[in-house]
Amino acid sequence: MMWLWEPFMWRKNMEWCIAWGKAQLEAGCTALCYFDPVMSSTLVPRELYLETGNVMAKEVIPALGGPTVSHFAAGRGMPMLNDVAETGTLGIGISVIEDLAEVKEICKGKLTVIGNLNGIAMRKWTREEVSVTRATASVAL
Repeated sequence: MMWLWEPFMWRKNMEWCIAWGKAQLEAGCTALCYFDPVMSSTLVPRELYLETGNVMAKEVIPALGGPTVSHFAAGRGMPMLNDVAETGTLGIGISVIEDLAEVKEICKGKLTVIGNLNGIAMRKWTREEVSVTRATASVAL
């Protein structure tokens, strides 16, 4: 994670992300997923995220010029949800390990919540398990 402390690498990474994202939108993409595994509280404390990934996201996301959904890509994100909402992203992809009702409460009126399904386990779900999961997610307010 040495690059975190090197402003030159930050700038290069941000420029590339913006150029790539804009190219995707110009090619017909209707929305972008902004993956940032370092914004997960499983990997870094909130204070470090505020000094690094949050600073980058607040510049990159608006510069993309299109709708984004941010994704923690790994681990928990609950402590960062309000901070992520301030980046300009429209939604948040969350892990199955988060409490969906709690996430929805924090994100209410700020972010669309996406995810919270166990993609590995769902390969073997029965129709009944899918129906229960869908019903549970819809009432987890």
